[in-house]
Amino acid sequence: MNSISVGTRGIDQQLLRNYQRSNERLQTSVERLSTGKRINHPKDDPAGFIAAEELRRDLTDLKARLHGISADRLNVNQQQSGLGAIQNALADLQSRLTAVPDTFISADERAAIESEINQAADAIKRVAQYTGVKGAGRLRNGDGTDFFAESARERIDAQSNSVAADRASLATYERTQLDTFEQLYQDQTAITTEALSQIEDTDFAAETANFIQSRILSQSAMAALSYSNRQHVQQMTTLLNAVA
Repeated sequence: MNSISVGTRGIDQQLLRNYQRSNERLQTSVERLSTGKRINHPKDDPAGFIAAEELRRDLTDLKARLHGISADRLNVNQQQSGLGAIQNALADLQSRLTAVPDTFISADERAAIESEINQAADAIKRVAQYTGVKGAGRLRNGDGTDFFAESARERIDAQSNSVAADRASLATYERTQLDTFEQLYQDQTAITTEALSQIEDTDFAAETANFIQSRILSQSAMAALSYSNRQHVQQMTTLLNAVA
């Protein structure tokens, strides 16, 4: 009787261990299918978990770099807009001076024209300050400059050419630097994201098969354990009846 009892307990323990393993596998499959991740905890794959964390840090760094490029591009576009407005204002100013008749004009006419020129210069200065453009808005004749002299017109032409050169320089910087590195970082982001997916994402087909298999094994182990317990009860009942 003792040998039968010990043997029964050994079978029960083995069935219980089988049930626990199958149930653990079942819970793991449920978690992986629900999260879409093969690695949800470091214990799932320690080496894979470390590699995934490194890739996530790389993605964070790439995201910061792309954000910086977006900020630079916004600044460049803002300056381009300001330079465009300044260039248009300078062209209008030059056109206004060119339209002034070469014949004698009255003091009132001269004052009115100078007022228009100063207002245009102030507008250019405001645009320059708002957009962060340097070196613009220095056309006001408060220093005694005669805007009706040929030298003043040459000065406006020089500043217009300088603004055009600045616009070309900004366009070159945007194309050769911002566009190039933005594309590079986007490509690196796509490659890194794919590598991270390969490491930690769930293979749904394989995990579904594991889920079904674990569920069957778990249910089978539970049924076997239940049957073993009934057999054990029947043996004990038979022994007790025999003693009685």
